[in-house]
Amino acid sequence: MANPNRIPVLEKAVDILEYIGSHPGPVTRTELQQALGIPQATCYRVIATLVEKQWLEAFSGNRYDLAWHLCRLTGKKRFDPEAYKKFQPLLNHLAGQLRFPVKLSIRDGEEFINVCSAQATWDVSLFSEPGTRCPVDCSSSVGTVFFAEAGGKGCDAESRKRIADYHKTGSSFNPGTLDPGSRFHVDTLSFPVRRGDSLLAVLSVLSIPGMLARADWTEIGAEVRRTIDRALKLF
Repeated sequence: MANPNRIPVLEKAVDILEYIGSHPGPVTRTELQQALGIPQATCYRVIATLVEKQWLEAFSGNRYDLAWHLCRLTGKKRFDPEAYKKFQPLLNHLAGQLRFPVKLSIRDGEEFINVCSAQATWDVSLFSEPGTRCPVDCSSSVGTVFFAEAGGKGCDAESRKRIADYHKTGSSFNPGTLDPGSRFHVDTLSFPVRRGDSLLAVLSVLSIPGMLARADWTEIGAEVRRTIDRALKLF
């Protein structure tokens, strides 16, 4: 016997969230319609509502994934290294061009996760392993970008200065600090990977103390932004 208290459209919303949550990356609206048997118009309206409420995040090509707002309510987003292997060739190329190690990080609630990295031609690895979680605060350049993009409220004077510098230059630099999740002190220069007003990730360049500070940031920034433009097609 059917439950008289059922709300069909709410069931469809839950079905959509559960289906997307069971996949490692974004899912197309067409796939959702076909897999769940939801009429096109209904699927469109439900998804639009979930995006507006920040339970889903929209990507190019009518693709959707669970949004960070929902992940903060329900717990930590699962880290699946397979989902980020598509970025590896881009990071390998960037590290080769710059001759500095690079890494890609995403936010998960009050933490960020290092999801992908590429080594330069050095013998020493300067970054933490993929999957390492670190706090979103101004103790690192990556955390500064995430913190600043979230509004940067409730921080001390030094952190406010780092945030102001980030908004002025479009990047965050931390000289000679201990890289979260690593045992080395490094210089780190971090850039936002943004689509419109949405911050998708942070791309960072690393070096042993002093080397990055003496490098040509204009050249580094140009190469990083070219990589970001290519990476946006993969999100």
